[in-house]
Amino acid sequence: ESADPRYIVHEYFSHDWHPAYFADVHEQLRTCGLSFVGQTGVIDSLLAHSVNPPFAERLRDIDDKVARESLRDFIQNRFFRRDVYIKPLPGTLPIPGEERFDQTLLGLIADPVQIPSTIHFPDAPSVTLDEHRLAYVKHRLGYRVKTFAELSDDPALSPGDRATLRDDLKLMAAGGFCAPCLSREIEPSREPVERIALPSPLNRVLLERHGWSENQLLLVSPVLGNCVALNGIEAVLLASLQQDRALPWVWDRLQKNGIAINSESAGTPIEDRDAGIQALDDAMARFLRYKLPKLAFLGVVGAAS
Repeated sequence: ESADPRYIVHEYFSHDWHPAYFADVHEQLRTCGLSFVGQTGVIDSLLAHSVNPPFAERLRDIDDKVARESLRDFIQNRFFRRDVYIKPLPGTLPIPGEERFDQTLLGLIADPVQIPSTIHFPDAPSVTLDEHRLAYVKHRLGYRVKTFAELSDDPALSPGDRATLRDDLKLMAAGGFCAPCLSREIEPSREPVERIALPSPLNRVLLERHGWSENQLLLVSPVLGNCVALNGIEAVLLASLQQDRALPWVWDRLQKNGIAINSESAGTPIEDRDAGIQALDDAMARFLRYKLPKLAFLGVVGAAS
């Protein structure tokens, strides 16, 4: 990990390998019908978080992306890049990266209350978002799916604000709080619901086969066009909504499977049945307040017919 990258190249690449400027690689791939999207490292793709402020401000004013990326390489003295190029569908014209992003439907995976201002990444420094912009995103995107163009249509936002807001959404997506969507949100029923159901037969099978000791359950969302994750206790609570006496049923099943619930205050396993059911009741209250409404808007759950 501490070796000089140039030494690694010398050892692992053939003698025909040679370095090339970004502009040269971009031109070669452009002739093949590929268009540059960005870099695989989320932080690397964002000027405000990867380049010193004076340089970032000047680079942002450069419209030509080839010139901008080439200058970045010199400013940061970069020898290696991890770039992503895509090829448009046959018969379609390539769409510039920012325009493509502006047309993409975006939605929040988590309830706005559960989204922190500091986002942690496994391979990059933590980033703290501006509280005002984060509040704006939570308000406009909380339980709605919008394109970035719709999200940033506030006349009070300057071009600079929109650029920074775009970066914030990319960071939130990398942190697992925001995601591109396949369709608009699904409006759940506003009438009282006696019982919750999973409209998707696949989701019903996944929930039924989910092992109670497993840490995560992935359910498909027609809105995301992808999966949404539930942790172990959320999966258990969702399954319990099909029962008449949900929490006692959960406690008995946990005991039968040898799974303990830890006290939030002491961090030790709860052995008393009444205390265990009370802890489950607290967890259920949070689940019904935060997770279940989001699952409804994402089309994962709905009212039983």
